[in-house]
Parts: sequence; structure tokens; C-alpha cells
Amino acid sequence: MRESEIGQAVAGDVPGVPASLEQSGLPTAGPDRAAPIMIVRAGHGVVGSAALEPYGDAAPLAAVTASAPARHGGLGQRLRLGG
Repeated sequence: MRESEIGQAVAGDVPGVPASLEQSGLPTAGPDRAAPIMIVRAGHGVVGSAALEPYGDAAPLAAVTASAPARHGGLGQRLRLGG
């Protein structure tokens, strides 16, 4: 995989999150209410994401995704650890 960058999602990244979820076989409903969303950018697109879903004072991990070419390289672990 190309060099990647992990960071907080910004408005322009959000359209890439549902595609990342879909490629990972996860439901695409609800990512707009999960915050914050960390994304992995590579090239010109989102190749992975991690979202927390706030519930009061807690925020369990809602989903971690990686596109097929980005899998098996430790990307999910980097996302869970915040970079």
C-alpha cells in the first residue's frame, strides 16, 4: 500500500467513510452520528476508518475498516491506537 496518513476526519473525508465500511462488509447506516471518526488517507482517498459511538460518558469503538489493498499491514491496529 502507498504511504498513508492517519488523522481526524474533516468534512471532505466523510463521503469516503461509507465506502470504506461497505468494502469491509459493515453496515453504512449511522456513521454520521459516530464521532470522532479517524480516517486513513492514501493517495486521493480514504482507505480506512475508525469511529467511536458516543453513549453518555462512554464511547465504544463502533467500527474499524480497511480497504482490501490496505489490509494485513497493521492499519487496523494503528487506527485503534490512534496513529
